[in-house]
Amino acid sequence: MHNKRALDQRHLQAAFITMVAAITVISMIVLTKTAYQRSAVKTKKIKPAKGYIAIIIDDWGYNANVLSFLRTIKIPFAVAVLPKLPYSKASAQAAAKNGKEIMLHLPLEPHKTLDHYPKDYLLAASMSDQKIRTLIDENLLSVPMATGVNNHMGSKATETKSLMETIFRYLKKKDLFFVDSYVTERSACSALAKKMSLPFVKRDVFLDNAMDRSAIERQFNQLSSLAQTRGYAIGIGHAHTLTLQILREQSKILTEKGFHFLTVKEMIEHQQTLSDHDRP
Repeated sequence: MHNKRALDQRHLQAAFITMVAAITVISMIVLTKTAYQRSAVKTKKIKPAKGYIAIIIDDWGYNANVLSFLRTIKIPFAVAVLPKLPYSKASAQAAAKNGKEIMLHLPLEPHKTLDHYPKDYLLAASMSDQKIRTLIDENLLSVPMATGVNNHMGSKATETKSLMETIFRYLKKKDLFFVDSYVTERSACSALAKKMSLPFVKRDVFLDNAMDRSAIERQFNQLSSLAQTRGYAIGIGHAHTLTLQILREQSKILTEKGFHFLTVKEMIEHQQTLSDHDRP
């Protein structure tokens, strides 16, 4: 009897060890498969066939007429909202609802303009640092959920290093990136952002300087050609019905050709990765 009980216990122990081993093997298979699937997804995201494109659409906030495009344009793009306008908050909220990136389209002083703006609407070099910070705060309140900033006009401001340094220092404190709309070849923004370690990119192509379908389509071709040649490109258009109609069309065409659309924040991270790879 004693020998039989001992034999049964040994059988139970052997069965238990076999079961534990089987569970361990199954767990390792599952974990390996999961890791492989994650790796495959990452590889697919990192290596599009043609190149990366980021699109910024400026001048939201004047009206609600074009907000429906936020739902029908399926690619990620940035909605750059002018502050303190009748539909600034509504535009930002609609962008967030439809999963779009939100930016403050910051009004900066130009060398000259025929447009008329309210007092203190355009940030200028003549303002004190405290005045500039206060105006940025007010602007951000009217464009909720903004994760970055680009300049509205600003040919004079972006050439003025002291002004841009004040702006950049405050944006960095608020963890916001900056896109230079690049309205002047004498812009100080790129070198200054690099010096201050501010997340930054520069516009490559204006999409709709001419409000003509053929002209805008040519600009999209220029943008995609640059993205294919260099690996990435950044285009800026404006919240006009024609521009948004063509963006909806071109986004489908370019996606089918193998281009990959990124948010501006993703583009900044992508450029940083390329920069890191180039370092010895």
